Amino acid sequence: MDIFGKSYNAELLSDAVGRTNTMFGDLNIIESRVLFIHGSVDPWHALGITHARTKNNVAIFINGTAHCANMYPPASSDLPELTQARTTIRAYLKEWLAENDFVESA
Repeated sequence: MDIFGKSYNAELLSDAVGRTNTMFGDLNIIESRVLFIHGSVDPWHALGITHARTKNNVAIFINGTAHCANMYPPASSDLPELTQARTTIRAYLKEWLAENDFVESA
């Protein structure tokens, strides 16, 4: 027995995926200065961008880490890959913020 009923089918799923991709850009994000950060143990990495697409969009893949590991405070037990990822993230943020080419609102 299908607990969701007949209305939950491949067509409904395909339509929902299409709406999500339209809203959030699929894997072809047009924004710039985006860091896509994923850990190899994070189950969401399969749905994320794990390879850089453009110069100003950077994918950082951290072997051995789980979801949001890079967002926790540094610890002595951190893997070297995680420590390096944090350093890389910080460098990109500093570079992008230093460019200061945004238009200030009046």
